[in-house]
Amino acid sequence: VPGGSDTQIQYNNGSSFGGASSLVYNDSTGYIGIGVTAANASHALTLPNENSNAGKIQATAYDTYSSIQYKENVKPIHSPLKLLSKLDGVTFRWKRDQTVDFGFIAEEVAKHLPEIVNWPAGAPYAQSMDYSKIVPLLVESIKSQQKQIDNLEVQLRALKKI
Repeated sequence: VPGGSDTQIQYNNGSSFGGASSLVYNDSTGYIGIGVTAANASHALTLPNENSNAGKIQATAYDTYSSIQYKENVKPIHSPLKLLSKLDGVTFRWKRDQTVDFGFIAEEVAKHLPEIVNWPAGAPYAQSMDYSKIVPLLVESIKSQQKQIDNLEVQLRALKKI
C-alpha cells in the first residue's frame, strides 16, 4: 500500500511505504517540487523562494545546452556595452528574512532583455530571471573595451613619436 498523499513522491523504505512530504509531483505538468506544493511546482524542478539552503542548488557544475546543433539564426551581440549600461545592479534586503544580497530588478531588466525574464501570463510582477544569460554580454563588452584600449594605445604611441 503506497504512503503519503496523491501529490507526494512515494517511496519504499525496506518493508514499509512512505510519502515524502517535501517532494511533490504535479501530475498535470509533470513538474517536481521540493519544499513547495504540487500546485506551485511551476518549472520542471521548483524550489521554494527562500534565501536559505532550502531555495538553493549546489553542485560542482551546471551544464547548459549550447551546441550549434540546437541553434539557428546565430548572430553576434551588437552594442553589448550600450545594452549593459542600461542594466542597474543593486544591493537589497530580501523581505522574507532581511538578508542582504546583490542582483537586478527583473522588471527593469525585462525592459531591455525580455528574453531572460520569466513573467507569468497576466502577472503584475516578474517571477525570476536567468542571470547566466548576462555572461555573454559581459564577455562581448570586455572584448569591445579591449579593442578601444588597443586603439588608444596605438594612438598614444603615435603621439609620443611626434
